Amino acid sequence: QVGYHVMRRRLEAAEFPWCREHGVGVLAYGPLAHGLLTGRMDEGTTFPANDWRAQSEFFADEHFADRVAVMRRMQQIADESGRPGGVAGLAVAWVLRRPEVTSAIVGAHDAAQARGAAALAGAPLSADEEAAIDAVLAEYPAASREYGHGEPPPRD
Repeated sequence: QVGYHVMRRRLEAAEFPWCREHGVGVLAYGPLAHGLLTGRMDEGTTFPANDWRAQSEFFADEHFADRVAVMRRMQQIADESGRPGGVAGLAVAWVLRRPEVTSAIVGAHDAAQARGAAALAGAPLSADEEAAIDAVLAEYPAASREYGHGEPPPRD
């Protein structure tokens, strides 16, 4: 079980190839970037002190505006492609595009959110959507730099 989303891709370099070579599936959590890829946050979003995101570099560093920009551009891609579930559906499809990823865990606070999350795993990511997301990420490289979550450093 690993954290994996469009702005957290470190695993693609070392862990995913190893998993593919050894027939090990990856259970990805956080495909919605801990709420950012729901489309309900902006540059002014703050969190209560008891929410771990209030202390997370991902939500508090100087590149948070870039991450919000990535989310907005992904929302445009989702809207243009008619993606069910909008940006959230696009984010889950992006995670599930990898053959190593056998499933994705989408967090939910209640039954309605759980039902909505289950519906996100519908249509696979199209080649056009993937190319558009790659272009957005190339435009905002700082959005996906490594940030702290208590992870070990990347292996060589």
